[in-house]
Amino acid sequence: MVIISLSYHICRKEQQRTSTWSGGTTTEVAIYPPDAVYSKRNFAWRISTATVEVKQSTFSPLPGIWRLTMVTEGEMLLRHEGYHQAVLKPYEQDSYSGEWTTQSFGKVKDFNLMLTEGNKGELQALFIDEHPQSMLLGPYLTVEQLSPIFEAFYCVDGTIDFSVDGGTAEKLYAGDMLLLSGIDSRQQLQVQLTSDDKQKSSVIQATLFASS
Repeated sequence: MVIISLSYHICRKEQQRTSTWSGGTTTEVAIYPPDAVYSKRNFAWRISTATVEVKQSTFSPLPGIWRLTMVTEGEMLLRHEGYHQAVLKPYEQDSYSGEWTTQSFGKVKDFNLMLTEGNKGELQALFIDEHPQSMLLGPYLTVEQLSPIFEAFYCVDGTIDFSVDGGTAEKLYAGDMLLLSGIDSRQQLQVQLTSDDKQKSSVIQATLFASS
C-alpha cells in the first residue's frame, strides 16, 4: 500500500495478497483496520476479488458478516437456501448474510465486500471514457455513531486518471484501488476520473461506513 497523504492510499495490484481456496483464488485488496486479520474476523470491512474456477461451490459460513458480491466477468447464480436466489451478470450485485447456506453456480471473476456487525457499505459500477467524468462525494447523511467514512475506487480494467478537488491526478491500473479515508460526513469532495484508453474503463466504487 502506497501512502499518498494522510487521507489517500493506493493499494497496488502487485502488493495485494492472493491465496487459494477450494474453488479458485481470492485476493485481499484492503482491510480495515489495517492491522486486522481476516482469519481472526476482527475487521470492520474487507474488500477482495475472487476467481471462481469450478462450476459449483458452497461458500464457507461467515456468521456475523454481511456480504456484497458483484460479478466482473462471466455469469453466476447465487442460491441462498431458504431465502432468495440471484443471477448475476457483469456489474450486477447481490447482498446476503454470511450465515446463510449459499451455493454458487458458474465460473466468474467477482468483487466482494464483507461487513461485520455495525458497519455499512454499498457498491456501484462506473464506466469511464476519455472524457473527464466528475462526481460529488458527500455530504453524508449517516447516523451519528457511524464513522469514519471511506470511499474506495477499484480499477477493474483499463487505466484511470483520478484526482480529488482539482489536485494532482493519480494513475490507477487494472487491479489497483484508491482509498480515501478520514472523510468528514459534512464534507463534499469533487473527484474526477478519466480513462487513458480508447475504450471505456470499468471502476467499482465502494462507499464504507465503519462503526466508531
